[in-house]
Amino acid sequence: MCRGSETDHKNHEIISVEEEGAQQKETIDSKKAKIKMMITERKEKIQEFSNFSEMGSERAIKEIFDSNKLFNTLMSQVQDMHTKLKSNIEHKLKKSQDRNEAMIQELNQEIINLQEKHAELEKLSQSDDHLHLLQTLQALSNLFDSKDWSKIRVYSDLCVQTVRRALSHLVHTFHTELKTQTDIELNKMRKYKESVTFDPRTAGCYLVVSDFGKRLKYSRYASPSSSDEMDSIDFPMVLGMKGFTSGRHYWEVQVGLRNNWDVGVAKETEKPAVTDKSVTEHGDSLKKDKSVVSKDRCPETSGNLYTSNQCIHCFCLGCIGEYWRVHGAYQCPLCKAIFPTRPHLKSAGTLQTDDTAVPLKAGEVPCDFCPAKRRAVKSCVVCLASFCDTHLEPHYQSEDLGRHLLVSVVKNLEDSVCRLHGRQLDRFCRSDQTCICAMCVQTEHRGHQTISINREAARKKVKLKKKKMKLQQMIQDKQSKVEKIKLSANICGENAADAQALNKELIKQLEEEISELQRRSSQLEQLSLTEDNLHFLQRFLHTA
Repeated sequence: MCRGSETDHKNHEIISVEEEGAQQKETIDSKKAKIKMMITERKEKIQEFSNFSEMGSERAIKEIFDSNKLFNTLMSQVQDMHTKLKSNIEHKLKKSQDRNEAMIQELNQEIINLQEKHAELEKLSQSDDHLHLLQTLQALSNLFDSKDWSKIRVYSDLCVQTVRRALSHLVHTFHTELKTQTDIELNKMRKYKESVTFDPRTAGCYLVVSDFGKRLKYSRYASPSSSDEMDSIDFPMVLGMKGFTSGRHYWEVQVGLRNNWDVGVAKETEKPAVTDKSVTEHGDSLKKDKSVVSKDRCPETSGNLYTSNQCIHCFCLGCIGEYWRVHGAYQCPLCKAIFPTRPHLKSAGTLQTDDTAVPLKAGEVPCDFCPAKRRAVKSCVVCLASFCDTHLEPHYQSEDLGRHLLVSVVKNLEDSVCRLHGRQLDRFCRSDQTCICAMCVQTEHRGHQTISINREAARKKVKLKKKKMKLQQMIQDKQSKVEKIKLSANICGENAADAQALNKELIKQLEEEISELQRRSSQLEQLSLTEDNLHFLQRFLHTA
């Protein structure tokens, strides 16, 4: 500026141009040093990217080599299996031809024997000595003990299940290799493993965090957190102590046997919401709806739970209120009953039940909702619970609950749930002859022949009916045989003591066989009365 500054810049801090220039040069030197440092950092980052690019190329080449080796091995196994399959089919053909020749020889020999017996019977029919006739008939009684050829079938299709079993073996081989590759990836992921420490300040209702923050458990007597530093969580949920803003992260947590748990990631700026349920056993991640809020079944604690007249399930006000807010509909999280308007909630303690404890008799099942454990009269395969007369009323009054399948009381309802995945058993694997869930179809039983429980139960019921008819026919045949033996014993009179003793032994043996057949028939009759198709299949497989 010039000397005119005495007017425009009066009272301002003024220094000489040389002095200001010297100070600015120092600032410029500082900026130059900072820029050089930034350039150096970026060059180092370029070098880092270059090194990682070279390493990535080497790893890619190694991956290509390993993948070629893997797929060559798998293709070789496919070729070997194809060769074994053709050899197996040829072996079955040779075995079938040998069997047919042996059967033909056996039939020819039986024809010769039968022709000889026919000649003896023809000669006997012309005899007038009745005593000799009866004694000879007894000796020829083994005529009907020969092989029943009507039950032996001849099939031209020799390769039933042969191709499928070979393919199933290949699928098992592929699954084994897939598990190996999954384990390798898990080992790579574990490089980013981090420890989980729970924050006790965020522990929701009925949750207790251990002293070191490594364990979390449910307790109905847990007191809510008194900390004011964070907003309280009204449903069972807890956050970790450590957060992150970027990078790769991997966690492993050990959970209980029940399936009402979720592990997920929550954004700090949003309402905590579960996004993933991690299954660490296989290193997979099952994506869930981001709007889902934890809807675990609330514990039955008197004084803190509420229910409605339309649904018997109980929740705390925080849980059910949050669930309705997120889903935008008045719906029960358990039975999925939908209410057109917000239902009137009342304390669970006001339910009209008889709390007088009545001792249960042997074989009786208690109600899952009675504090006094009254006798259950029905079981619901959807709710997976047993109900007494009082608590069963909502299933008759509510339209949504009325769609649930009620069956005779089942003692072990947990058998309706997959022990591996915690889901309801709704499929049947014909390959392994066992009941499975939808998750099993995609994992352990992938590639197997599966069908719905109802369709398989219908087939088994037809098979059961045929078994019952066959048993009844066998019982009638043996009873008829007993009558014939008794009749022949009466004809023999007093002169055939040996024949009567033999007949008595035969009758005793036949009566024992009849008793066993009647017992089996009674078991099948009880099995046919099973209402629930799942339990019918389980009992049928056990009986078979």
